[in-house]
Amino acid sequence: MSQSAYLIQGFYSQRRDYMDVAVVPGEGNVAVFSTGLFRCMFAGVITQDELFGALTGRMTDGSGASVLTEISVSDEELLFKKTYNTRPDPIHYVFRLKGGIWCGSFQGSAVGTGRASCVLTPVPQQIFEP
Repeated sequence: MSQSAYLIQGFYSQRRDYMDVAVVPGEGNVAVFSTGLFRCMFAGVITQDELFGALTGRMTDGSGASVLTEISVSDEELLFKKTYNTRPDPIHYVFRLKGGIWCGSFQGSAVGTGRASCVLTPVPQQIFEP
C-alpha cells in the first residue's frame, strides 16, 4: 500500500426474496412473495496502523457500522473482511480493478452472496499533519 489512508465508497447489491402486500380486486389485501434487487451504499476509511503496519478500517452502510480486517490492497486486487459491530458473522469481499473501479463480490454465512463495486480515494499525507 503506497498510501497511509484511503477513503472507500461504493454500492453492494443482492437479489432478495421479500413479502409484500398487494391489493387484489374482490379479495382485498393479499400477502405476496416477490424477488427484487436490493442496493445499498457504503462508505468508510482504510488506514495503516502506525505501530504494527497492518491495514485496518471502518465502514458504515444501511445495516450499520462495521470494522474492516484482513485488508489487502494491490495494483489489481482489493480484499477485506467486514464484521458489523452488532453481530459476529464476517462478510468477505473480493474486488478486481477494472477501468478505475473496483468490481467484485461478497459472501457471508448469514447474508449469502452478492455483487459490490467501489472506488478508493487516496488521502494526502498532509491532511494528517498538525
